Amino acid sequence: MIEDSLELLKTDHLHLRPLHNIGIPEEADAVFAIGGAMQALVEMHDQKVARYFGVAVHYHAEPISSANSQPAVLAA
Repeated sequence: MIEDSLELLKTDHLHLRPLHNIGIPEEADAVFAIGGAMQALVEMHDQKVARYFGVAVHYHAEPISSANSQPAVLAA
């Protein structure tokens, strides 16, 4: 899927890949779970496809704060 997006953008890498508007704990759990979006971003970074990645929260910071207790993806 990322290869298709890169092809459409006519590039082989991204400078920034954000995860936007994670607003409830269930979304944060899914993002930081093993096999979730954060793991995919870490793999993209390791493969030099994405230079930076980040998370934007617009409602409450609690979902991200609670996700910090799940370090399995970042430690992988």
